[in-house]
Amino acid sequence: MLKILFILLIIMVVFAFYGTMLFGHIDKGEVLNDLINFKNFWLAMLALFKCVSGDDFRSIMNDCMHHNPYCEED
Repeated sequence: MLKILFILLIIMVVFAFYGTMLFGHIDKGEVLNDLINFKNFWLAMLALFKCVSGDDFRSIMNDCMHHNPYCEED
């Protein structure tokens, strides 16, 4: 069981780094706010934990799409 949790942690760390690079510029949305966002590694880990636990994954995904009015194109 510990090995499975360690693998999950490694996967979340990798996705947190990618999330900060790809979605770090999004300020706000329906679910994304000052606490749940991808601005730095720790906040990205918190957002990913919320996704892994099944709480509002679809809303976080919609906030990170291009049709989000708060999303700025670089």
